[in-house]
Amino acid sequence: MELDPKHKEMIDKAFAQLSEGRPYERRYTVVSLGKLPILNDVFTECFKRYDKTLKEFKWLPEYYKVTEWMADNQGKGLFMYGDCGRGKSNIILGVLKPMFKALNKYLPGFHASQLPNLNLDGTWNFHKYRDWKFSYIDELGTESRVNNYGERFEPFNEIINKAEQDLDILIISSNLSDAQFLERYGDRTMDRINRLCKIIEFSGESLRP
Repeated sequence: MELDPKHKEMIDKAFAQLSEGRPYERRYTVVSLGKLPILNDVFTECFKRYDKTLKEFKWLPEYYKVTEWMADNQGKGLFMYGDCGRGKSNIILGVLKPMFKALNKYLPGFHASQLPNLNLDGTWNFHKYRDWKFSYIDELGTESRVNNYGERFEPFNEIINKAEQDLDILIISSNLSDAQFLERYGDRTMDRINRLCKIIEFSGESLRP
């Protein structure tokens, strides 16, 4: 049923006042870093150029799923997890970060070990992450828990709470298994990852030299 003009005008006015120059709405951020199949070649070139320890580059099945996300993220971030040595960190630092830079997009981030960053008063220094619409966290699960006046908590849960509220684009790598992730961060955080990110499992032998 159509809303009557009087109430529609009231709602329009309220949303206009709340917008403060920006649309007052929740909306996924759609991103494309290029088109397939050229992205497969771009991925390979960036990967090889970044990691000079490789004797030979090997294309893995997981990489197709990453380039599909690069072509159309469908409003979601990227969560890469699983076995070590399959190129997850290289994808973030050697492929995605340069690609964002090439397209004049800002992709800040940090290694997960930086998450327990405490101020002098013992509170977690979270304010600098609040304005990041896009960000990456590399090797989630390597960080220590924060002990704030005897109360221990996972700083990553603060990040995912903010990401869900603002529909931020998170790009995450982790060497944790499904069971390890659930044990550490809980069902609620896993549900949020499922909602906010395309999930890609990396499975197989390490390719590290």
